[in-house]
Amino acid sequence: MRLVSKVVEWDRDSVRCRASSHQQSDNPLRVNNLLSAICALEYAAQAFALHGLLVADEFGETAPDNSRIFVALVNELNLHAERLDERRGELTIDGQVIFRQPGSTVYRFEVHDTARLLVNGQVGLIS
Repeated sequence: MRLVSKVVEWDRDSVRCRASSHQQSDNPLRVNNLLSAICALEYAAQAFALHGLLVADEFGETAPDNSRIFVALVNELNLHAERLDERRGELTIDGQVIFRQPGSTVYRFEVHDTARLLVNGQVGLIS
């Protein structure tokens, strides 16, 4: 399941991705044809898994095994919308590393549509 369309920009400690899969009727996260805003966590996790691979490649670090990356922490989660599927245009997923050690990274993140903030919080990944 690939939700993120593209990485727009990134550096060692931040990433910006875009996605349009929230508008697809066959999005695998839809329940009763609705895509809850809580699904933004999966969009963020996928963006940060991509970021981990990019950072590892660029800086000669050990790349995480993408098949074995898990969300281990969700903190300070704020839902500013009920649904993602009602949003027009692309979603933007912004992440900033706030903690990193081998095998785990914590990001502060925001998910926006073209007009407003939809979801923000912190997510930690382990590999």
